[in-house]
Amino acid sequence: MNNNSSRVWVLAAVVWSYLILSPLFLAVHFATFSLPSLQTFWEHPLLSAKLFWDSIPAAQQPYVLLFMALNALLAIIPFWQLHRQKNSKEQTRFLQDRLDRCTQKGRDCQTELENLKRLDPLTQIPNGAVLRRRLEEGDIRCLIAVNLNGFHEINELYRDEGGDQILKQVADLLRDYAKEARFEIYRLHSDQFVVTTEKALSMHELTQEITSLLGKIHTHTFMIGKDPIQIGARAGASFDHTALLPTAAMALARTKKLHKPYVIYRPELDMSAIYRSNINWVRKIKKALEEDRITLYYQPIINASDNSINYYECLLRLIDEENLAHAPHAFLELARRSNLYFDITLRAIDLAFFSFQSHPAHFSINLSYEDVANDEVFRYLVEKIHAFPEPHRIHIEILESEKIENYDIMRRAIQTLHHYGCAVSLDDFGSGHANFKHLVNLDFDMLKIDGSLVRNILYDPHSRLIVETIVNFAKKLNLDTCVEYIENQEIYETVKAMGVTYMQGYYISKPKPYH
Repeated sequence: MNNNSSRVWVLAAVVWSYLILSPLFLAVHFATFSLPSLQTFWEHPLLSAKLFWDSIPAAQQPYVLLFMALNALLAIIPFWQLHRQKNSKEQTRFLQDRLDRCTQKGRDCQTELENLKRLDPLTQIPNGAVLRRRLEEGDIRCLIAVNLNGFHEINELYRDEGGDQILKQVADLLRDYAKEARFEIYRLHSDQFVVTTEKALSMHELTQEITSLLGKIHTHTFMIGKDPIQIGARAGASFDHTALLPTAAMALARTKKLHKPYVIYRPELDMSAIYRSNINWVRKIKKALEEDRITLYYQPIINASDNSINYYECLLRLIDEENLAHAPHAFLELARRSNLYFDITLRAIDLAFFSFQSHPAHFSINLSYEDVANDEVFRYLVEKIHAFPEPHRIHIEILESEKIENYDIMRRAIQTLHHYGCAVSLDDFGSGHANFKHLVNLDFDMLKIDGSLVRNILYDPHSRLIVETIVNFAKKLNLDTCVEYIENQEIYETVKAMGVTYMQGYYISKPKPYH
């Protein structure tokens, strides 16, 4: 028995002794003087109690009541103490149970946190952080980066839930493959996985492993609900232990451009220098826009019949910090990828209209299909044309491209330009995207034949035949023709004999800044 229980029972013994003895003492005391016999007390307890109470002097009755109430209260105390002690034990057990559960929950959270640091939450395979630590340890000899083909379309069609199912199944497939081949697998992000090994593989062995791995993915039937799904994959691999992950990523990126299922990294695939150059060019483009160093050069286009200037083509140039002029092929594609392309288009439109506001010559502005299809750009062009005093002096050259796919947009744009009296040409026809359907479906006024066909016209009979065919085809459609790349007198004479309408090239005049 513990100390608390002992104290309770001692207290109870004292109180009960007091409670038993004191009433008896009073009863005997008062009964001695008031009751005839104890037998009467036992035979008639109520009557005896009344006689007992009546025998107490009235002045002492309140004290007796108080004494009896105190006795009753003292009788309750031991039981209350025992009940309190019992509740205290139950509370202790309850609190200890809660503490144990909280402690276990804390351990579970700690375990889950450790798993989040180490495992991908969706596929439950090691994540990129673990891979980077493993790479830092330097034991990995070969790394294969794997990317799923068409995963974006699966996500679009089946939403995230369907995409997650595919990723889990791919992870299970790779996990089984890794066990067989003694490889390790990781998930980097989205649909990109990584397979590594500490084994020193030869080029032939690595090729076999990649072929086997991709084959397992290609031949496996994945499921989203009840729908069977077939997917493919691409892989980039690397032996370069100094930068396994970046070089494997380079090789993976090259699979798209080379249209191959896998590429193994070689030093000549290193795109770092190109990436640095691209970043530098984007900086140059932004700064040129901020400092008004996007400008226009002007090249005359002459009538083949009398060599008179028909109009000037406005050609885009970027002037760098060393005052060197760069043609669009050096920066325009990067501007597209950097969301700066339309800013350059709007700048070119402003400069063209400003240059010929007070100059009487006709002039042309080059636009791409993206420019025409962009509501903001085309609306701005129309506003400029509307405010121009002589819109018939304006020629719009639309670059021939495989991107021309919405003929309704193009048709409406050409109709709008014709409404203001502008001429519309299809530029760079024959540059590799030539589509005669454009000529049939769209109301162009002129066809500009690309210089790539004219460059070898003196030596290549096929080039000459193609140019002649295009010129004759345009004549039958009542289209004017303009031939680019007139670089010397021989080309000039040859093209003129074909019956072209206009000519343009360095032999006639180089592009020059406005003076």
